[in-house]
Amino acid sequence: MQIALLATMLIQYSNTLAQNNSDKDSTLQLPDSIVQYIAPIDYALMMHENTSWLVKANLIYEDWYFGRTYVKFGIEKRVFRPLTINLSYNPSYTITSFENGWNFNTNVLELETRWYYRLLKRRQQKSLNFNMSDNYFAIGVERIHLKPLDGLEYPAVYSTNFYKYYLKWGLQRRLFKHGLADVGIKAGIMTGDAAIYEPSLSLNTYFDFGLGITHDKYRLDNEKLCPVLKCYEAQSYLIKTNLISLFNFQYHSRYKKLELAPTLAFEKKIGNSPFSINAELIAVLRFSGKNLDQYSKRFKLDREDYYATLEARWYYNLNKRILKGKSGNGLSASYIAAGNVYLERRYNYKFNDSWNTVYITAGWQRVFAEHLYYDIQWGMGYTYKTTASGGFNPFFKMAMGLRF
Repeated sequence: MQIALLATMLIQYSNTLAQNNSDKDSTLQLPDSIVQYIAPIDYALMMHENTSWLVKANLIYEDWYFGRTYVKFGIEKRVFRPLTINLSYNPSYTITSFENGWNFNTNVLELETRWYYRLLKRRQQKSLNFNMSDNYFAIGVERIHLKPLDGLEYPAVYSTNFYKYYLKWGLQRRLFKHGLADVGIKAGIMTGDAAIYEPSLSLNTYFDFGLGITHDKYRLDNEKLCPVLKCYEAQSYLIKTNLISLFNFQYHSRYKKLELAPTLAFEKKIGNSPFSINAELIAVLRFSGKNLDQYSKRFKLDREDYYATLEARWYYNLNKRILKGKSGNGLSASYIAAGNVYLERRYNYKFNDSWNTVYITAGWQRVFAEHLYYDIQWGMGYTYKTTASGGFNPFFKMAMGLRF
């Protein structure tokens, strides 16, 4: 529930800031000569601003070493032209170890240096300023602190602090003044502070999405943003994929694991009305192998999760956005949704469990550029007809990827 509430606060705050920036003239208007020279997509990604610092608040939705959804706060500071220092902290979340089922309260402190390797060349070619809205290489370290829950007496010989040393290739983008997205590939080695823990290797995709706050010099021109936001584009349907948690690989002396999560969604508008039907299929496949004598060292599919979702959406503010010139008669607006998600879980090719969850959510979907979108929704769900525990639970979902 805390994640859902914070998601609402971030989105509402971003919308308020965007509205305030469009109404106020306290910042300067970018000279017409520069506006005409900069491509609309560069303008929307704030590449015309000289960014020396950036305060961040991101929602993280991923399946990493233990699997987690959490909030991360950070600050990035430029130290020399395209070189920056990025510090972030996740104060608290709960994880469950997949090896023994123990629950832990966890916090993560992360420090890295980033090199925005294209900035010097891009600045010479397009007269763009030094900023933090571009591609980068990074090297850094994470400290992951574990505190056992449920009165567990955690053996002293086990690690309570893990350290991950990593390399990243990423694409950070500022979106329309206060939005922020950071996506890429991360490779690292993890060690523990106890001698019993042997290092493990990992390779995974990552995705951060939230707010980026800094001081900008110029006021955005909404007309210049229309080619990116597709202000007048009408969509009767969308085919969507989700790039979040696309793959995750770990290798340890005692085990190895590969997780894949392909996603395909189809949304169809009902005539010219503000209603649509959205259907989604997700397969989460985990391949693993034990590096012990009594187990096979080969990868084998040992767990399968299949999700099938069907929901109805009402884009309640679509007409208002059309009148303001912010969108066409399509599927890029805020909505209320009601639906059902069916999950079937299998272990070692054998049926294990299944359940249904009915839910109602508030959501925010936006299309931008030629083939990109994001979709965030939260609300409440009720799980029924299941061998697992049912009842009411918060419902949260986030997607960003390609749309056709």
